[in-house]
Amino acid sequence: MAGVADGVAWQELIADELAREPVVVVRDLVAREARGQPTRAQLNAALRAANRYAASGRAVIVRVPSDAANRARVLTLVRTGETPPIASRGPRRGRARSDLVIARGLVRTVDGVVPAARLIDPAKIAPEEARSLAASLDDPIEELVRLHVWLTARGRED
Repeated sequence: MAGVADGVAWQELIADELAREPVVVVRDLVAREARGQPTRAQLNAALRAANRYAASGRAVIVRVPSDAANRARVLTLVRTGETPPIASRGPRRGRARSDLVIARGLVRTVDGVVPAARLIDPAKIAPEEARSLAASLDDPIEELVRLHVWLTARGRED
């Protein structure tokens, strides 16, 4: 069967999990299914399935910075229409991140989005979908503008 590693239909598992929970951490889902440490093949198959599932518009991918030293980011799927729970990952181990580190990470993330945004031809998107997408961007863009204004003002101090 296509997209199946070790006989597991990852897209079906992801769909079932998102039907129960608004947020799915893909690595945790794979570890649960593997009943322990997942293999690289299982992780890769699940990550590909998660990307395909998100491409269908039924979920949004959110890459959350990891607490573990061996992983840069945790791939998380958020059911469409849900707000990702930013602070729900539990207590952070180790040294707390400073606001500067968080802001730099945010800037890197936004910088990474710019090339993708430039690839989009709005004329190829149906008006109804365009309205929906624009509405989905309203709050995040408003928050980014607020942060930009605050940082600009802070940079003028001294």
